[in-house]
Amino acid sequence: MASNRLVWYCLVDGQGGAYRQTTTDFVNIPSPGFVAQLRKEVKKESGPALKEIAPSQLVVYANKVEFDKGPEKRVSLEVDSTIGTMGLSKREALYVVVSANVPDNGEWSAEELSTIHPQVQWKLWKSVVRIIVKDASVRINFSTALVVDRTSTHLYLLTNLHLFLGEEFTDALSSDFKKEIKRYSKLHPGKKANGKRKNESARDSGRSIRRTTRPTNAPVSYDITGIQIEIEQLISYEEGLKGVHEFSLVSDICWDCSATFDFAILKIPIPDDTQLKLVRCEMAFGVHATMHVHVYGFPGNLKDGKFDHQYAIIPAEITGTNRNQMTLSALSAPGLSGSAIVCTKRGIPVGYLGGGFDGSSKNEQYQSYGFTLHGIPQDLPSTLPCQDEEECKE
Repeated sequence: MASNRLVWYCLVDGQGGAYRQTTTDFVNIPSPGFVAQLRKEVKKESGPALKEIAPSQLVVYANKVEFDKGPEKRVSLEVDSTIGTMGLSKREALYVVVSANVPDNGEWSAEELSTIHPQVQWKLWKSVVRIIVKDASVRINFSTALVVDRTSTHLYLLTNLHLFLGEEFTDALSSDFKKEIKRYSKLHPGKKANGKRKNESARDSGRSIRRTTRPTNAPVSYDITGIQIEIEQLISYEEGLKGVHEFSLVSDICWDCSATFDFAILKIPIPDDTQLKLVRCEMAFGVHATMHVHVYGFPGNLKDGKFDHQYAIIPAEITGTNRNQMTLSALSAPGLSGSAIVCTKRGIPVGYLGGGFDGSSKNEQYQSYGFTLHGIPQDLPSTLPCQDEEECKE
């Protein structure tokens, strides 16, 4: 039977000042205890000071040091986080912040209801985007993409190779991309042109990895012709997704891909007069079973075509790994746009999902397969020293 212990906490406002003249205090909760339990006990213990405040309006930080990192860097504890050894003394008290942005009508936004801190969400939406593939203004498909690198002249976008399976892409892709797409079709014969799975999801066969030969730095036209790709960014939860850049799909931007790991990286030229608020993401390569993650993506391919939000942040758990493949369970909703990005609770990408996560009838609603970032190229521009003056300008 679990024993109880004292947990010290400090109730503060958004600026770190004592909330309504309260002082550092403690509550008694079961050991190791969860943040959700702590919030309820703090609410009960604080009496009149929190009379109009619900436990869900309390944001908990590990200590003063974490809170003092400031709004852009500090990360709160999730409701299902264990207290463990935190708050053992008055000096090491947990910081419990009474949220200052609760609307008067008591309604919470999707941002606030998420299990991920809003600051972490916005950090990710600077690197996680949706791409729309179209021909003559008619949408062919769309997918989630990740900014894995950026220089002063180019944007490097990671998405899934299966996005380009259709015959309409034949004339636009490089010869190496075409070869990998043929390999992909052999590895996954049950996939349709748009990446949906006809049969049950199949695990990676473990075949040898092949990648494309990188294109040279030949001039790339900025003219919007043929197959076009539009990058959409989540600007704000009120405004939703907005197109921020559009370019033509031509062979010169086909930088690297792999049929084995279902990824394609596009090297997109950025004109000097284009102002993009997109940044290179941080990446992590260590994943393990029982690791709690969140899946970021955009709704799509739903049978009924209905979804209340333009984006999705779905909690999941990594339940198994095999080389560069991982199995995710407890996915609480299907229906992302054929792909999604897997991130830690601190907003650091650790992998991505493929076309199996599309809400198809044969796809497990609460389990899916993905890949870690070990399979993507480790020689992106930001990771390499400059070889010449022209390259350093990037």
